[in-house]
Amino acid sequence: MPTPKSVPDVQRFLGMVNYLGSFIDNLSSKNKNLRDLLKKDIPWHWDSIHEQEFNNLKTELTKTPVLTYFDPKRQLTSSVDVSGYALGATILHDRNPITYASASLTDAQRNYAQIEKELLAILFGCTRFHQYIYGLSILVETDHKSLVSLFKKPLYQIPARLQRFMLRLQAYDLTVQYRPGKFLLRDKMLHRLHESHMGIQRYQNLAKSSIYWPNINNDIYNLISNCETCVKFQNSNLKQELKSHDMVEIPWFKVGCNKFEFNKKPYLLVVDYYSKFIEIDLLNSGYGSLQVITKLKSIFARHGILQIFISDNGPPYNSKEFKQFCRDWNIEHKTSSPYLPRSNGLAERSIQTIKKLLTKCEETKNDPYVALLHYRTTQTNGMPSPAQLLMSRSLTTKIPAITRNFEPKIINTYEYKKRLQKQNQNSSKYYNRVSRNLKPVKPGEKVMFKKNPTSVWFPGVITQNCKEPRSFIVQDSEGVLYRRNREHILKRKQEKQKVDIDLDRRTVVQLNRLNYNN
Repeated sequence: MPTPKSVPDVQRFLGMVNYLGSFIDNLSSKNKNLRDLLKKDIPWHWDSIHEQEFNNLKTELTKTPVLTYFDPKRQLTSSVDVSGYALGATILHDRNPITYASASLTDAQRNYAQIEKELLAILFGCTRFHQYIYGLSILVETDHKSLVSLFKKPLYQIPARLQRFMLRLQAYDLTVQYRPGKFLLRDKMLHRLHESHMGIQRYQNLAKSSIYWPNINNDIYNLISNCETCVKFQNSNLKQELKSHDMVEIPWFKVGCNKFEFNKKPYLLVVDYYSKFIEIDLLNSGYGSLQVITKLKSIFARHGILQIFISDNGPPYNSKEFKQFCRDWNIEHKTSSPYLPRSNGLAERSIQTIKKLLTKCEETKNDPYVALLHYRTTQTNGMPSPAQLLMSRSLTTKIPAITRNFEPKIINTYEYKKRLQKQNQNSSKYYNRVSRNLKPVKPGEKVMFKKNPTSVWFPGVITQNCKEPRSFIVQDSEGVLYRRNREHILKRKQEKQKVDIDLDRRTVVQLNRLNYNN
């Protein structure tokens, strides 16, 4: 059969198709694009969508229809449904179809309320199959639950816009039964649409162009939310809202620590959370636990033993020697979440600052120790310098200054904390513009999690909450335990429940409004 080249060719083809229409399920939806070519206000064009529809209909014509013979002594069932632009109906014996019928909706009918469309589908099925059902008791299946209660009401209690349909249905003996969409071949349609595993929004847009039933968006949402493939390759979570460390009121009470490399040499950095005073030291003998502990002891001997020590989870901080060192020195050791360096953000920012200083000094051949000295004794944004906050005095530099400038001075801690708090609030304000709080998870909950920031999502179970904020222990399917931040944990989406319309309230209000407007 050649491809149509003009409108008359399409008319001839559709005439043949319509002749066999009773053997084709949902014909009005399958030939919609071809029928649109017959409209006077649409110029002739033939696209890939027309070619596909043309080939699909040829396949339908050549298939052997699976129909059964009509028997007036057997129970007769009529199954109807409606989309955004077409009606469909079939009559069956024991789920075996006898014949099909379909029709496109007019522009006026497309504007009907959903319950009107559903009732129109029942009327269409009855009038189209009049010769089969007249005088018989018919079971009508619908996926619109409100129609069940509608047929149990007296005619005068039914909204005026529906009465005209109900009056025409008085000639038939109908029992309307609600049948959920999953029993009306919806699952088949959903999985056919979902073959490409697109996102929820794209899937819903695709469905709008071809099929419709009540709660279809919820069905699409539930299907994709439980699709392992879609969840596995889902985008990463958005960044969470900024959670600042608790404000420290005592110098050298809480410090952050991290290592970095410069010119292929390892360095250890320690920064005070109160004063932002930075200590760095070259790790000549490597980054083992003994070497790091020795460097830390030297720093603590100058400034005193701190209370809280913050680091990452890697070596040497996870070694037995380091844990024993913290116990011996009465230090509370807290670790940042894996793959989330900003949870020890002060140490990360301090590394950036020091690297810039070292790079510039290397470029200009200046002494890096002088640069570090200037950093420690320089005020920033009207705030006291790190040395003033830590030692209550300024440090002597190579720059001439009055002697009394180096006398110890008590810092106004109240004013400093006030400014610092305002600074933190401003930082949070700008950061939180592109972030959001994630829903909480709890032990025993099934989740998806990332084994590293670039990996796909893996299934797991929350086993416990960590003492650190937003940090959890997750067990994978093989029993391996991982510590992960909430940002690297994906909460499984809950299925959306189908909402049945209350005919006595919402539907009547909607219909009355439409009746008033018309």
